[in-house]
Amino acid sequence: MLGGGALSLFRKHSFLAQEQSQSTLATDIEPSERQAMAGVAEDFMRQLNAPGLSLAVARDGRIVYEQSLGVTGHGSKERLTTSHLFRIASVSKPITSAAILRLMEQGRVQIEETVFGRRGILATRYSGSTYEPGIEQITIDHLLTHTSGGWSNLENDPMFLNVGMDQAELISWTLKNQALAILREKCSPIPTSVIASWVG
Repeated sequence: MLGGGALSLFRKHSFLAQEQSQSTLATDIEPSERQAMAGVAEDFMRQLNAPGLSLAVARDGRIVYEQSLGVTGHGSKERLTTSHLFRIASVSKPITSAAILRLMEQGRVQIEETVFGRRGILATRYSGSTYEPGIEQITIDHLLTHTSGGWSNLENDPMFLNVGMDQAELISWTLKNQALAILREKCSPIPTSVIASWVG
């Protein structure tokens, strides 16, 4: 996803700024427009030290432009294609939040319900039978508001430490190996100042 600078560049181009018919295809984009968009994407990659980037622009439910740049990972020589899949990382947060809020509207879950443990929504699905101290006290509210403890987005994000794991394996590993703690003095096995540095 590109930032505001990219959007302003894209708005300058006629294929997005003007009303066009439903038949707009990627072939309608001029080579100079492709080059300009690739330049914005390459600048973005340089700023973030990203090895690759895949970009798609949709209009009226159809992809009108797609391009990939760079390679599949740091140290890789495999060229990135528009067919490669990416982890969606933090993009999953608003999707999950919307789904949980919908379940709350339907009366299927409550914000104060615990997530893990014998009485939790997910029970012991990710632990076998028991969890580390504090895990069974984590509620939906803690997860939605990022107040269950965790890790920074810098070097120790479990998703990037364990790229070969599927969802269930990753959740199980994280609950066992990463420190999670509720931001309440009475429950927290980790000093609040340390937890605040993780979530702040």
